[in-house]
Amino acid sequence: MKELIPGTVDAAKEKVYKLYDFFRKFENADGLLEKLESWVFVEWSEANSFVQDINYPSNMLYSVFIDAIAELYDDKELHEKADKLRETIRTHAFDGEFFCDNAVYDETGVAVRTGNRTETCQYYAFFTGTATKDMYPGLYDKLVNEFGSVRKTQDNYPDVYPSNAFIGNYLRLEILFKDGLYEKVVDDIRNFF
Repeated sequence: MKELIPGTVDAAKEKVYKLYDFFRKFENADGLLEKLESWVFVEWSEANSFVQDINYPSNMLYSVFIDAIAELYDDKELHEKADKLRETIRTHAFDGEFFCDNAVYDETGVAVRTGNRTETCQYYAFFTGTATKDMYPGLYDKLVNEFGSVRKTQDNYPDVYPSNAFIGNYLRLEILFKDGLYEKVVDDIRNFF
């Protein structure tokens, strides 16, 4: 990795690992962040109602954070941890059709996946590499062709809460752009804005 200012990465190492240590105190036995304190922001939509006890979009971002540290400091152990975290999220959050937004602890202390599903959570999954179009071709097809701005005129998946501009719709545009679906990007931009 080429640094803009030589020495910046090394100078930041202690602070970066301290931030990582801060989040580690919220990890459960599966390595998932749980019961995050204070304000947990996912998006300005219904997605922000599903942030406890275990929020899967936040954990998807956490895997990217861990991977970034691994890349910056050539930390193979953290890279493996990020991969394992994404696999854990896939196992816990995917309900066979969509990724659920969260799990809550029941009266026996077991984390139970809720039925809360948002369009934004799906975009987080693909944006963070937790999901890929090869792993989840059916879900990817739904996201590309039945979600986004077309939901304004169609009643697609009424049990999946729609995204808002910040950040779900932007994640969608990034995913489409990265995959070379430029016409869909342009259509969504026209229809969203």
